[in-house]
Amino acid sequence: MHDRPRIRGKCLITWLLSLAFMMSLVLVPASAAGFDGATFAAPILQDVERIEKDNLAEPETLLRTFSREPTRFLTSDVKEQLSTLQLSNEIPQQAQLIRDNFLNREVTRLTFDTYEADIDQTGQVVSMTNYADMHDNDPTILDGENTDPNAYPVTKEEALDLADQISKEYQLDNYQLVECSNDIPATWLLLWHNRLDNGVLNPCDMITVTIDARDGSVMLMDRNSEVPEVTDVVVTEAGAVRRSQPLRNELGGLSINSTTLTVFRPNFHWESTEVEYQEADFVRLAWCVTLEDGSVIYIDSQTGEILGGSSALEYARSVCAEPSFTDSQQCVDLAREGLEELGYVHHLNSVNYHINQDDIEYVLNRSNLKALYLTCHGSRDSKRIGAEGWEISYTQIKSGYKFVYLDACFSSLKNYFAKAFLGSEKERKAFVGWNVRVLQYDSAAFNRYFWPLIGRMTILDAVLVARSTALSNYYTSCNPGFYGDASYSGRA
Repeated sequence: MHDRPRIRGKCLITWLLSLAFMMSLVLVPASAAGFDGATFAAPILQDVERIEKDNLAEPETLLRTFSREPTRFLTSDVKEQLSTLQLSNEIPQQAQLIRDNFLNREVTRLTFDTYEADIDQTGQVVSMTNYADMHDNDPTILDGENTDPNAYPVTKEEALDLADQISKEYQLDNYQLVECSNDIPATWLLLWHNRLDNGVLNPCDMITVTIDARDGSVMLMDRNSEVPEVTDVVVTEAGAVRRSQPLRNELGGLSINSTTLTVFRPNFHWESTEVEYQEADFVRLAWCVTLEDGSVIYIDSQTGEILGGSSALEYARSVCAEPSFTDSQQCVDLAREGLEELGYVHHLNSVNYHINQDDIEYVLNRSNLKALYLTCHGSRDSKRIGAEGWEISYTQIKSGYKFVYLDACFSSLKNYFAKAFLGSEKERKAFVGWNVRVLQYDSAAFNRYFWPLIGRMTILDAVLVARSTALSNYYTSCNPGFYGDASYSGRA
């Protein structure tokens, strides 16, 4: 009897504590305790719908072909922008309304005699392809032997002068030139990223221009601009490192190579080992935590959430893909369709599972293949490729191939495998690989752009266009290589 007030008191205290906790959630809905005494913003990913990539949309959709005179879209401002890209005053033959399904934007595409230009709703030229200037079988193209920039008519100094000119005429005052490279024969690739107010370079607000190293003309231009709504940094670098620790433990305790601030579109990569999701329709300021194997984890700088990332391109299989790779089955299907488009109608069964040493040796050297797409792990010295259960040196490859796409890290940094597959003669032959340690996500994206171009242009031009498109979609490790006949379309 005398204990009842005590029990009521305990109940009252418990109720008051619960009420205080609930009120804290109500009164402070946009914050949660973070590392280092910081207060993180409310999570943003919990309300974002996850959409599987099983049925990806086509790269673009034709919405309308305008029946009226297409010259009405050729405003003085558009003419000035095209002039900056060294394009002549041609009359457009056709105007179409196109939806870019990857960048989620609508553009008006003007088709001229020798080039196409996409214009966004603000009147800005956001993409251009100069078909008249794409590579042909020119003796000045060095077929992949492009280690000496001075071997091209247009030197790096001249390419940088062109970059300065384009920067001034396009008023890229707040942009920084982050790349001027000639990793693909007879071309200079110029890439600018814009700076946020806090000084961080934004790869999602970019412009890329591909210059013909033979004469300095502009071959390709792509541009896009997306900025994060919030640029304040709440999560410290140390906090981001600690946020990544549980996932790094799951990956085998991988150490960190670097941590940098950047802008990233959430892709939910680490949420499932079975499913790949489409990217979100927004970008965020994030910490990019790069691991020792090349994998990356993106930590939101406001909320501390893991936004996604990518695994390093490794643990390969063959003939076309490996089951744990990003969009592996889609890459297999795209490669098969691309090779069939080139006339390789006797395409052997696609492989998307583990194989052993005898299998890979049979596939590469005893199955009479003339064309091959192989995804696997590549060594930094470009001399070996391998996967679980097998390893092959370039010295073990028998030549005789006409077209090979070796989708492996560093596979084209040096030309060991290119020469091994194609042999001493390069006429009507082509090899595509990677000059860098490429991320799975970037490789899969490049494949989505590259294979649909096959049969419509030369292999080299398809590499150039696909790379430009991939960079404009923020796949920043997309640095493919080419070796072979620049005029070859890949036909069987």
